[in-house]
Amino acid sequence: MEENGVTIAKASSVPTENVQSQHEDLNYEQTSSLESLDQFVSVENNQFKLSVPNSYKVSQTVVQEAQSVIEKINTQIQKDNGFIDPNTKEVSYGMSLNLRAAKRKSYEARHYWWGTRHIYRSNKAVENYCHTLENRAGTLQGLSILGIANPAGALASATSWYFNNVTSNLRHENAIHPKNKLVMDVNYDLKYTIKVWHD
Repeated sequence: MEENGVTIAKASSVPTENVQSQHEDLNYEQTSSLESLDQFVSVENNQFKLSVPNSYKVSQTVVQEAQSVIEKINTQIQKDNGFIDPNTKEVSYGMSLNLRAAKRKSYEARHYWWGTRHIYRSNKAVENYCHTLENRAGTLQGLSILGIANPAGALASATSWYFNNVTSNLRHENAIHPKNKLVMDVNYDLKYTIKVWHD
């Protein structure tokens, strides 16, 4: 679905042939509700903390899901000696955020408590990422066809479909905004949004 120049998709329900026509009823807030809680996430002692006020209207299920994700990422940060930038809430492992920011690569992946942000600063970066996903999808399709991935053939096929769907939507947004940078946010449920990015 595209809303206000943003492509929104949920891995479990988006048809490959037409994202918009069958999912106009999806509400942007529903597909990005986990990310909407980011305003209530703070960093204390290099750990994420969620504090949602009672006045904020969000389902308890979403709050519980966010808390579960935060507990998992906090455990991973402790285990792998990660660092949380308290201003941006970006998680890094083993590389200084200042060093990374100075490089400004054409493709960048940033990790947060809710998922990963993929930033594409050039058309070439979009195409290279799409090419990588197509290659992975092709490998998975081949494995499922040959039966090598059995009994996980259905998972390989579904993952291949997902990669192809992401590729199609990313190329579509890039075609609409060829002179702009793009960003794709992917949460831990594999729901993703694609929109124009401004550094």
